[in-house]
Amino acid sequence: MKINIFRGISAYYNIIYGKFSISLKIIDDTKIYLWGITLKHTIMNTTEMEGKWNKIKGNAKQQYGIAVDDDSTYSEGTMDKLIGQIQESTGKAKEAIKKEIASW
Repeated sequence: MKINIFRGISAYYNIIYGKFSISLKIIDDTKIYLWGITLKHTIMNTTEMEGKWNKIKGNAKQQYGIAVDDDSTYSEGTMDKLIGQIQESTGKAKEAIKKEIASW
């Protein structure tokens, strides 16, 4: 499945035969970065998978924000990474986590 993260950056992830596989392809003006992880023999629910995905997406946004010196993109990445970490460890939905964070 292809997901557009932001501004010309696309990411691909696949769920194949109970294995969770993520391939991230970042395309900017001059470079193409390929990065992937595969978690085998791991049982997790969809919320935990979304949490892992949000952590990876957040890291990509942070790196992009550093590369182009964009503080707002870096902050978005930090928030996505935090939400992903909480999602992965608690199994809560993204919207519920955002509400909890906003109430702090």
